[in-house]
Amino acid sequence: MKKLLILFVLLLTGCINKQELKDEIINDIKEDPSLITSIISDASEIATECSVSIINNFGIDKESIGTGVIFEKTENEYKILTNEHVIRFASSLEVVIGTSHIEPTVIKEDSELDLAVLSIPIEDELNICAITAQTYEVGEPIISVGTSTSIEYANTVTLGIISRVDDEFIQHDAAINNGSSGGAIFNLSGNIIGLNVSKINTSVSGNEMIFVEGMSFSIKDEDLLDFITE
Repeated sequence: MKKLLILFVLLLTGCINKQELKDEIINDIKEDPSLITSIISDASEIATECSVSIINNFGIDKESIGTGVIFEKTENEYKILTNEHVIRFASSLEVVIGTSHIEPTVIKEDSELDLAVLSIPIEDELNICAITAQTYEVGEPIISVGTSTSIEYANTVTLGIISRVDDEFIQHDAAINNGSSGGAIFNLSGNIIGLNVSKINTSVSGNEMIFVEGMSFSIKDEDLLDFITE
């Protein structure tokens, strides 16, 4: 693991090119396959420690589940980024961290961008995952964190690759489920590169129903940065 970190430093300082780095890492993993497990495990730990669940109470005995990520700490509060549709029509909201249920304040929301920022008061020390500009490419491994279907499955981690990048979304094949909306996707360094927003389950061609797997979509980091800094 230490050698891999040294290789990344050499890449950043220009002492080794990208292809040489790939070759070195591939050779190291061939010699010790547990390295890839260690890398994924470390990134997953970072990702889950800054992810939260969000409960939207929108009617009598009606609620929906979503996910968010803590991206900033100020003097008095933590800020959480999620999708706007996660909090839409809420009569009340709860941010769930472990066994704690905290009522958040909605700071800003935009239905067109499908993004929202919540804040919670500082009660305990929490981890944050700052959103910064990242580079990524098709075929790069990513991990996704989400509250899959219920609070019972909070901080579910799935692994995939970037399938496609366009002007608006990162398409990937990491599994996301109901409740994963608003959860972040991370590279294997534990950096946020996008925020899950949707997936395609089925499509219709004429009268034929076509079942689809592995088509998930995330809002790109650059759009997240524009939203939280504007």
